[in-house]
Amino acid sequence: MAERDDNVLKLPPKEESWNPYDVEALRALGRVEEAAVEKVLLKVEVRKPRKGEFFRTHPDPEMSVTTKLYKSDDGETFLVNPAVSDVFGRQIVRVTLYYCVSRYGHPFLWPVRVPEDGEKDNSYWQTARLAADKAIEAWIRIEANQTAKNYSLALARGDLPEPRWPDLPLREVLELAFRDATINDRDHLLVKSFLGEV
Repeated sequence: MAERDDNVLKLPPKEESWNPYDVEALRALGRVEEAAVEKVLLKVEVRKPRKGEFFRTHPDPEMSVTTKLYKSDDGETFLVNPAVSDVFGRQIVRVTLYYCVSRYGHPFLWPVRVPEDGEKDNSYWQTARLAADKAIEAWIRIEANQTAKNYSLALARGDLPEPRWPDLPLREVLELAFRDATINDRDHLLVKSFLGEV
């Protein structure tokens, strides 16, 4: 629709003809859309660093937490309400959950065992904690050394950029990690299974 300004008739700009089969134009549209995408973190894995994976540990000590977890026979890790933790006995273990990120920007929580009072520490746990500390300042990868019964550490030799951390508080990271892995009460299937009720 035309507009009048100071008695001058202004016409709307003429639309350029668009060819929906113009390959270069379609590619350009794709690039613009990719640039406008914002990634949303939906899940945080609870795991140890993968073989050959370079990673970093978050430098803020408040972004790690020492707690107790239950690890099922199939390797799943659960947060357990202390009111029902007695059901699992010694399968509830004390760990520090280190907030880590891989070289390619994938965050994860690394559960590293911490000995209970009176429990003997072992070299795997000790060297894992040392590696987590070293990963605060440098990109590292770890490998299990079966002979020495510990982890060996390798530093990245390249000039890798500093890690990019999702802007989330630890509480939200824990929610993303344990949303479907929390045992709240005795009605949980794992509790009933452990007690032989199902």
